[in-house]
Amino acid sequence: MRKPGELRAFDPALYAGGRRQAEHAAHRAGAWLRAAVFGDERARNWCRENGMQRALTGIGPGQSAIVPDELVGPIIRLRESYGVVRRLCRRHPMASGTATIPHDTGDTPAWFVGREAPPSPSDPTLDAITLTALNLAAETRISNDYAQDVTLVDLAEYVVEQMAQAFARKEDECLIDGDGTSTYGGIVGLRSAILGKAGGVSAASGHSTLGDIDTTDLRALMGRLPDYPGMTPVWLCSKKARELVFGRLMDAAGGNTAATLAEADSLEYAGFEIVTTPAMPASFSDLSDEAMLIFGDLRLGAIFGDRQTLTLRVDPYSLSSYQQTKVICSERFDLNVSPGVGSATEAGPIVALIGTA
Repeated sequence: MRKPGELRAFDPALYAGGRRQAEHAAHRAGAWLRAAVFGDERARNWCRENGMQRALTGIGPGQSAIVPDELVGPIIRLRESYGVVRRLCRRHPMASGTATIPHDTGDTPAWFVGREAPPSPSDPTLDAITLTALNLAAETRISNDYAQDVTLVDLAEYVVEQMAQAFARKEDECLIDGDGTSTYGGIVGLRSAILGKAGGVSAASGHSTLGDIDTTDLRALMGRLPDYPGMTPVWLCSKKARELVFGRLMDAAGGNTAATLAEADSLEYAGFEIVTTPAMPASFSDLSDEAMLIFGDLRLGAIFGDRQTLTLRVDPYSLSSYQQTKVICSERFDLNVSPGVGSATEAGPIVALIGTA
């Protein structure tokens, strides 16, 4: 087995056997890709001899493939690493294309009662959250020459990274920027849903860009968040916002020395983790009436309905004249952020700082 350079998709830290096991998993995934996707007879024989015969069934024009664990695992792990949805949101497995989840909108009170006296009854206040699985697909085209020339490990790394990045990016965009249009599968994300709600905190007058935000704005945002039991809120922003807002304010606080400036940037502000995603605003432009930063516990306020983890299809025919093969991956999911943004009168477990002209 030819040894590759640094492994990215098949991170040795995630395997009990370290780098050797990671390379072995990548080699098996690459062999399956070369056999199933490109019809390489040597690779097919290797798969049969190494316990991957079942993963070769169903391979034909337009058919789905049984994706081996060696390929599925890294894609799933990288989706969580590249994106925030699967790390931060509450995951709800869906047994069918639709799911209805009861959502408690009120508290059940406790009463002091006398001897042998019953407490006053209080019925829970519930509404229903409906999830409808949406089909998200990503297609990558691989040169047949490339697939034959690179190592099996490099081939597996390429496919895994392409698919994981595509899915993670779109999931984050739906969670953050979804506006209900077909671009986002009809999903309404946090930045749209929070507008007009009590959880939308207006920044000080004239604070319409990331560079305008000050500590007073951030404290006002933190103060708007309700005190829910067990809440673990995080800051949600872009990497550029982390530097322009949190990095700038921490530098301005003073007390820095040569040693502290040489250290890695802090990933926390006011004791709360800063989580970054490219889906959040990252420009210097005017953000009046738009959500610039998000603060809250997405586990309590954003539901990720997981219907189908991963399906892979191969098409070696439609681009055969170009000597290319299509690899198409799909997943089915839905997102609902309505429990997190609260109402017009009460903030929920997710709040946002709104730019003010």
